[in-house]
Amino acid sequence: MNINYSPYFLLASLAFGLFSQTSLGAACPASSDNIGNVTSCIVDGSASDIKLNFISGFDSSTTTTPQGGNNGTTIGEQRRLAFIKAAEILAEQIVSTQMIEVDAQFSALECSSNSAILGSAGATNSFAYQEGIDVIPATAIKDTFYPVALANALSNSDLLPDASDIQANFNSNLGMFNCLSGGGWYYGFDDNTKRSTGFLTVLLHEVTHGLGFTSLTDPVTGKKPADMDDIFSNFLYIKSEAKTWTELSTSNSDNIKRKNSAVSGSNLFWNGQNANDLAIGKLTSGFSDNDSSFDFTSGDRIQMYAPNPLEPGSSVSHFDISASPNELMEPNLALNACDIGLALGVLEDIGWAVTLPDNNDFYLNIHCQQIKNGETYINGFDGDSIKITPVSDTDSYTYSLTYESVDASDLIQETDNGLIINTKSNGEFAGTYELTVSNSSDPDITITINRPLRLIWSSHALLNNEKYTLRIEGGGANKVYDLTQSETGTINFLNLKNESTTFISAINSPSEYNPALLNITSNTVTSPLTVETTVSSQDNTYDDVSSTVTVYPSILHSFTVTDTSNSAISNANIVIGNSSLIEEVGIDRSLTTNSTGTQSLYLPDTSNIFSVKISKTNYISQIITVDSSNTSHKITLVSNQPSENVTQTTPKFGSGGGGSLPVWFIALSGLFLIRRSRPLRH
Repeated sequence: MNINYSPYFLLASLAFGLFSQTSLGAACPASSDNIGNVTSCIVDGSASDIKLNFISGFDSSTTTTPQGGNNGTTIGEQRRLAFIKAAEILAEQIVSTQMIEVDAQFSALECSSNSAILGSAGATNSFAYQEGIDVIPATAIKDTFYPVALANALSNSDLLPDASDIQANFNSNLGMFNCLSGGGWYYGFDDNTKRSTGFLTVLLHEVTHGLGFTSLTDPVTGKKPADMDDIFSNFLYIKSEAKTWTELSTSNSDNIKRKNSAVSGSNLFWNGQNANDLAIGKLTSGFSDNDSSFDFTSGDRIQMYAPNPLEPGSSVSHFDISASPNELMEPNLALNACDIGLALGVLEDIGWAVTLPDNNDFYLNIHCQQIKNGETYINGFDGDSIKITPVSDTDSYTYSLTYESVDASDLIQETDNGLIINTKSNGEFAGTYELTVSNSSDPDITITINRPLRLIWSSHALLNNEKYTLRIEGGGANKVYDLTQSETGTINFLNLKNESTTFISAINSPSEYNPALLNITSNTVTSPLTVETTVSSQDNTYDDVSSTVTVYPSILHSFTVTDTSNSAISNANIVIGNSSLIEEVGIDRSLTTNSTGTQSLYLPDTSNIFSVKISKTNYISQIITVDSSNTSHKITLVSNQPSENVTQTTPKFGSGGGGSLPVWFIALSGLFLIRRSRPLRH
């Protein structure tokens, strides 16, 4: 086996580290547990073993609250557990006797204030079997490139024993200024992402590329790698030609046909039987409807992404964005993925042995957790909506819902991606729900869902010397609650009369979910201190609900904004850059200066460095960094208005008098260097 192909990863190996960190690794804990600062571990699945090497970005000790089934208490821990969760999903579906090894890291990928490359991944190498030189596996095609993990599986041997199989890289700056500043990564396993980006979904998407869901053929020129086929491109089908890419020669005219199909919009499809069989009865759009039935039936093909103009890194190597229901392997972020969907059929088409879902086993997925008949699901997401996906051999099903034995079916919203149980618009929502789902061929599934009370902190974590509130919602009117905490004396809970008490009564205010409101003050602390709070109903109507809050030492920062003549600038905007700690603390990130051009706020007194943007209309914005070593900040903004006595002589872009290439064009050109990393954009 003396032909390999790795033009991208030869370039990237200096940054990623081509070689494996260790030859052995300890077993990973379950994703539902917690994990210390390990550098490598192995997920032991029923279909394969996946080794995870945590290269960089996993040692963050920034504390955070467990979320969505991810029980990590630091950013580093949550990142590792999310990787383990993804590996658990794949290790039950992708079959291999050879360990699949993944190198993972976080780094500063391309991004701006309204777009970002979330992550990129690919195989470290690709192999082609040559007749007369190699022992060609029975299911392999000669002179065709395979990603190394798949080549290992087909050969039943580790072809590169000292190297990893997949390298994955994720954006470490997400949520900061000029990098989708509205929200960062969400490491939970549920749908409660809000403004953040679900990391588990992005991770599954990228690792699936590394398993082989990617074309090595150059879509810009239509040329095959080293004038040879690659296994993924073998299944790309040009409808107008009635031929696959591999059925076309390497002549210039056939290269042009491949090139044109990559920008054809709706002329490129997937020709693999396994993926197309999986799509039967599932896809409602995004396919070639050969029998004009408006349903995906036998003989139809899944449409591939082929926009015009070409999108390097996205075109060809994804399903089309018109796919409905949404598929994980679309080029833009697909939400709420519990598995890799139709991509499992694509992987089977290119040669992987896979374990397909048992369509005869009727069950429900709730936030990626399998729930079967008679089981009880404890909803840990407070009053937020619950997504339920019935899994069966038919998409035809009926359902009913009761809340405390009263019909509540009107809370169910049916979507292409499953059922959504919404929260009542007011009043009491905590307690016991019973859901029954039926299809045409299986026994009914009836499950119990316990929804807890909802605890809302006015800040997710507290800064000392400040006053906050804890709001308990969703109980009945005039309910009485007990409150306990793991650290006594650190945080003081007071009723509305500012009296110390261990219980309060809910206000009879149905329009506001019968809230019970506590005032909270914290004593002065010198280092971060985590306190767990548990709320119980005295009559045991509801399950106990716990919440963790961290008290941080705080320090006052003052800002003074002036112009170049030292005159105060009022109403200047001061925005604290988003970060995991700022997001956790939940302080107001946006402030404005007063009439004297000043403003102040408390920030955590830690070793963290915070980014602050100062702006005002008609002035050039500034971005500064602040930390606890300097708490007084004077910022001078320079006017961007031309002086009345100055004539602008520099030609504008497009004026016919010169100028330079726009920044967006330069940035886009750079993407050609990472074509085979298949970046996922937001």
